[in-house]
Amino acid sequence: MATNEGRVALITEASSALGIATTHALEEAGFLTVATAHDARDLAPLAAAGIETLALDVTDEPSRQRAVRIVESRFGPVYALVYGSGAPQYGAVEEVELASVRRALEASVLGFARMCQLVLPGMRRTRGGRIVVTVPEGGAQGAGMQHAMGRALACVADALRDEVRAYGVHVATVLGAPLDATLAARALGWLPHAADTSPYRALHEQLARMLAHAARGGEEKGPAVDEVAAMVLRAAADPRPDARYEIGVRGRLLWLLRGIVQTRAGGRGADGGGSEMPS
Repeated sequence: MATNEGRVALITEASSALGIATTHALEEAGFLTVATAHDARDLAPLAAAGIETLALDVTDEPSRQRAVRIVESRFGPVYALVYGSGAPQYGAVEEVELASVRRALEASVLGFARMCQLVLPGMRRTRGGRIVVTVPEGGAQGAGMQHAMGRALACVADALRDEVRAYGVHVATVLGAPLDATLAARALGWLPHAADTSPYRALHEQLARMLAHAARGGEEKGPAVDEVAAMVLRAAADPRPDARYEIGVRGRLLWLLRGIVQTRAGGRGADGGGSEMPS
């Protein structure tokens, strides 16, 4: 896509499977891509492919300012910000640790808002830009906080879309972002401990098994990473991008969790009360 030549794309959480696929898709489409991750060493494969890489902790203000300053000074204003929060949070609402939720909120909703604040002045000056946020979809048992953060991200994007449209900046949400091995391992580390006395022990143990399987690079289910990356590219490159792009029916999250509450007899919930996951 010749119209993208020289346009700078800043990608967060680029060490994930989706981040890698998205980086390559944008690079092949002509964007000057800058891939970022909390630890730049995780970006070694992308750097070896000749792609610009940079350390960025989206929860740390000096790191955020430094990353945007370096990109703008070396390559010019950011044209496309692709934001993947990389903060999966699972667990029964009653037992999830609020400190963990706050950490995830900082990496998802607040990190997204702050990165937008940092790149938007350059986009407004050049009267053009794209902001794309990838959101995992779902709301089943064990994913209430995860879904809340996804909905919050989508709401922020919806409000921002109307605020910046007059400056030639388009904002798009890609629903159904996959949970790869890297993110699954992170989610597993944040999962509440399944105490013997917990009424949600069965749910948390099922979650732990599912996440551990995904963290080991288990069988892929739901939308393919390349499919999601293609949607991100459309959102970043189309002259008139859609407000939302939805991958699959409910995204990978529901695929991952679909069988969790079918514990014990006949699909009953963790408390045995018969609460079933929506299809």
